Formats: sequence, C-alpha cells, structure tokens
Amino acid sequence: MSLTPPQSIDNAAAKGRPHQRPRVSLQPGRSLMDWINLSAKNLRSLVFQRSVTAEELSSHDTENDCWILLGDHVYDVTKYIPFHPGGNDELLRAAGCDGTALFSEMHAWVNYEALLKSCCVGKFTGDRNKLTKPKDYSSNGNNSTNKNAAGTSTDVQSLEVDK
Repeated sequence: MSLTPPQSIDNAAAKGRPHQRPRVSLQPGRSLMDWINLSAKNLRSLVFQRSVTAEELSSHDTENDCWILLGDHVYDVTKYIPFHPGGNDELLRAAGCDGTALFSEMHAWVNYEALLKSCCVGKFTGDRNKLTKPKDYSSNGNNSTNKNAAGTSTDVQSLEVDK
C-alpha cells in the first residue's frame, strides 16, 4: 500500500461554480477577523429593533447609508461595507433592496444572522413587491435595466470591472 500523494490535485470546490468571483484587496484592518472583533460591540444607532417598511428600506440606498433586507430582517451594513471581501460595489448592489436571493447565490454557506447581528435594524413589515431588485452590473459598459416586482424599470449605469 503506497501513501504517495496524487500527481495532480483538482480544485473540486471550484468545479461546478457558475462563475468565479474576482478577489478584492482589502485595506489593512479590514479582514473578517477585524469585522468580528468590531461587531462584537453594538454598532446599531438604534436602541431597539423595530418594524421597517418598503419605503423606509428603499430610502437607505447609498454607500454612506446602506440598509439591506436579508430574509425577514433589515440590516444597516454601512459600517460593514469596507470589510466586505467582494468589495464595496458588490455589496452596494443590494443597497435599499431585498438582497436575500443575491446573498444566497453568492454566500449560501454564510450565516448572515450571526455575521450581521449587531447591524440588525428590525423586522421587515413592508411589501416586497414595492422594492427595486438588486442592481445587475454587466461588464460590457452598457446600461442595464432593472425591474422591481411591480414591473417598474430603472436604468442603471453599468460598471467596468478590472480583471
């Protein structure tokens, strides 16, 4: 019986992935461990959790004021943005939107409730049909049109992604 390693090792985790995400360089002090240490402190500006409507969620859609719906809860991820391993723009795709499907597509194995516990604003009590879908940036430089569940369209400027 031989215990020699195989001549080639395939990356089984990479096989079957629909698309590889480019790695984004984070600034020093912005690793996952840095976020865990920081988020151990209470980052919420609100003392208690409350109900959040679709209109209120939609109004928090900028890099300086970014709320995202994940599951049944709304999270203020503004302070998490510089820690996001996919970069700011990727996280901002779901700013002011229901990011549940996008999050599940990219991070099905991540427990966002634990990761963002200190950022929870409250329970979403609004109508998901009134929310705009997360932005879909294509790398071809063209504008893409997003539609919310009600069918209203919004033009979005596409971003060029450096590879």
